[in-house]
Amino acid sequence: VQIQAIDSDMAQALELKKPIGALVAEVMPDSPALNAGIQSKDVIIKFDGQQVEDHDDLPLLVANTKIGSKVT
Repeated sequence: VQIQAIDSDMAQALELKKPIGALVAEVMPDSPALNAGIQSKDVIIKFDGQQVEDHDDLPLLVANTKIGSKVT
């Protein structure tokens, strides 16, 4: 996926209480994310039970996950 930051204005438009998480800008074709049902405009606020406070948190959490693992 390609993600982007969520600022205060965007959080308000997305009806979030505060600007947290990572906004999914694009889901790559034939990717595990697409197969899992992730869609453009989804907001990821947790990855495998860990809070995603900022969009920069998500790539590190994903990178530290064993290949082939199933996560929530």
